[in-house]
Amino acid sequence: MVLSSQTPRAGMSRMYMSSKPRSGAKWGWLLLIGVGLISMWTFVWSDSDANQATGDAAGAGLPASARADSRGVDPSLPATEQPTGRPASVNDLPPPRDLATASANNVRPEPVVQTIRLGETPNSTPPAPVSAAAGTPAANPGPSGAPSSALAGSQLARGMNMIREGRLVQGRRELSQLLFSDRGNLSALDAQTVRDTLSSVNKQLVFSDQVTPGDTLSETYVVQRGDYLSRIAPKYAVPYQFIERINNTPAERLQAGKPIKLVKGPFHARISKSDFRMDIYVNDADGQPIYIRSFTVGLGKDDSTPMGPFIVAPNSKVQNPSWKNPRTGEFYGKDDPKNPIGEYWLALKGTDAVTEAHSGYGIHGTIDPQSIGRQASMGCVRLSDDDIALVYDMLESGRSTVQITW
Repeated sequence: MVLSSQTPRAGMSRMYMSSKPRSGAKWGWLLLIGVGLISMWTFVWSDSDANQATGDAAGAGLPASARADSRGVDPSLPATEQPTGRPASVNDLPPPRDLATASANNVRPEPVVQTIRLGETPNSTPPAPVSAAAGTPAANPGPSGAPSSALAGSQLARGMNMIREGRLVQGRRELSQLLFSDRGNLSALDAQTVRDTLSSVNKQLVFSDQVTPGDTLSETYVVQRGDYLSRIAPKYAVPYQFIERINNTPAERLQAGKPIKLVKGPFHARISKSDFRMDIYVNDADGQPIYIRSFTVGLGKDDSTPMGPFIVAPNSKVQNPSWKNPRTGEFYGKDDPKNPIGEYWLALKGTDAVTEAHSGYGIHGTIDPQSIGRQASMGCVRLSDDDIALVYDMLESGRSTVQITW
């Protein structure tokens, strides 16, 4: 028997049947919300990784302060070394030093001295570095700390470029003008670079038997029947020994019809007492001094070498000379190995009111090679054995001048 309370009412079964689907929908929504949250978290995490990778790549090679995070904190540094203030960026880094900056601070690599073999064209290595910003050699302090002036630097670069391009004659003239002119204010270091470079150039232009096209200081001469070097040399104001030397031909072996090289003199000397250096030069057709080469000299003890203009006295050059010490009267014969004059002597004669009063001075060799580059003589100018032999062959009696300066 069924009680009336137990009798199903209309819609009862539909209510229970609908309650189950409502519970399932609730969990479905929760599941969808969870999946959505997980997807969003995954997206945010991936984007963060990408940004971190980009930041690491951008910070590669930068200082630690440039890799700091948005708070200005670099996790790779301890707390005591963390950057302060706003985070650094690439724009905060100092610009790299360039040639112009180096030039402004008088920084320059050591100059490269070019060596040129006889018969060869100079290579492409410039003897002096050139500033890319100014187009001139970067200023370089000499021993006194004074750099070359801008004017000198421009001319130095121009002359070195000529040498590098094989225009030896033009380059030699350009660089010689710097050495013998005060207007350029060439530094001591750059001046030595010029001397070294021109000494190499002159191995071909002067001291070989080759005549370089365009060189007005040398020419080819075809020996005529009855010619003697002792007659040819005076026409060119050089000792005949110099013609023998550059042609590697003794005077007695001169042959008619054979071409020889002649260099136009006379050669002159300029001696710097403070540098213990003798510069040999020759004047070109326009009267400009053209540098030939330099020698280290010994000078008078206690600064006794007189200064001023001199000339190699006429008929004063002597090979294997005898000598009498004017202080002690001791005499040394021609072949005496103790003769302090050495193997060559060139007497000097003053050419102005001051130097005319000086007598007994000359240029000679020495038996004491340690005295070269020092004040050790009685006032004369000393040269080593090989150097005095060459100077003896270059300077002409009565025509070659010798200027002694401080």
